[in-house]
Amino acid sequence: MSENTVLSIDNWNEICSQFSKMFIGLGEIESNNKYVSYNSIPPYVATGITVNKQGIILANMPLHSVQIEYEYVEFDSELKWMSLYNSKSRYTYKIPSEILSQRK
Repeated sequence: MSENTVLSIDNWNEICSQFSKMFIGLGEIESNNKYVSYNSIPPYVATGITVNKQGIILANMPLHSVQIEYEYVEFDSELKWMSLYNSKSRYTYKIPSEILSQRK
């Protein structure tokens, strides 16, 4: 079993790479030198997450939305979830099973 990947915000290029691997084929991905984002596409559950280089995440899922600061990103070894955290808080974004079932 592989270990999770933990990256500092300073490792922006690798964060973008892992993020893109996590969401490829599951919706719309946009990546540039300021942020990386994912948005699902209909008919699947409406969800999305944007992570910016300055350490802010914006995420939305049915019934909630969140904005927090982060210093580290942890990608699970199977790329089914990611946690963004700092010394005070942690947010975990899990790909909904309905969308994850589209992964080939």
